[in-house]
Amino acid sequence: MKVKSIISWIILLSIGAVVAIGRLYDERIVIFDINLSILLSIFYIAIIILLSRFIRTFSLSKTKFILLVFFLIIVVYTPILWTIYGYSDYGLLKYINFLLIVIPVSVIVMECFSYYHVVNLLIIFFFLSCVLALLGVFVLSNTYGSISILGGGPIIFARWMIFAIILLLFLPKLKDYRLRIIPICLFFILALAAGSRGPIVAFILCLGLYVLLN
Repeated sequence: MKVKSIISWIILLSIGAVVAIGRLYDERIVIFDINLSILLSIFYIAIIILLSRFIRTFSLSKTKFILLVFFLIIVVYTPILWTIYGYSDYGLLKYINFLLIVIPVSVIVMECFSYYHVVNLLIIFFFLSCVLALLGVFVLSNTYGSISILGGGPIIFARWMIFAIILLLFLPKLKDYRLRIIPICLFFILALAAGSRGPIVAFILCLGLYVLLN
């Protein structure tokens, strides 16, 4: 494997790990009294800063414009809602992680990643969803009620199951749609078994928005 390929995979795995955790600091990820989320976050920030230096021009397409407008609405509208309803520390933490993870990763992917890198990043996420699904089947066979995996709640588990369905629907490397039906059904059943309605509703809204925009 070439050095350039190894570096690209390290970058993809690092970004994928931070996105999978969903926050820059997680007190639960500790091994031998070392918080791995801090090390991952430092490496992630260094990668984002490094890759941002390669952005010379920013081409604006219709898809990018819609995404950036969506980000702008969230960034501006959230503080406005706080002035009306107040805010919690949990909500503020989510807002900060959105600013530091979701937006930078989206911009880097759009401007620095090739088609090959994007597909590989999605495959990493799909592999993670499969691992969580296997753990979810094990938990479901031994307990009753909502499914929580690796310290994450039912919402997080259901979200990854729905994300796997979206990848199965749109990942271009999967040519035969008939082969996707069974895993899609299995992921959807696990999402329902999580006992969280939010990701299911979000999935329906995403499909509706996709049909509307296309």
